[in-house]
Amino acid sequence: MGNGLIVSGAWQGQMFCIDSKENKKLIIDLGKEKIAAADIEYIAEKKLLIVPTLNKNVIGYHLE
Repeated sequence: MGNGLIVSGAWQGQMFCIDSKENKKLIIDLGKEKIAAADIEYIAEKKLLIVPTLNKNVIGYHLE
């Protein structure tokens, strides 16, 4: 994800990447499935985003 920041709209189930110029890009949208996210974790060396959810288990995403 470079120098970006990953943030979530937890209740909407959306994860965004915000770059150094404050551009916001939607990277994951779980809202269609009515899945709300809890605290997220990004493991940079594996490019892995861990998303615990409030109504399912834990979901992992490989990001490029």
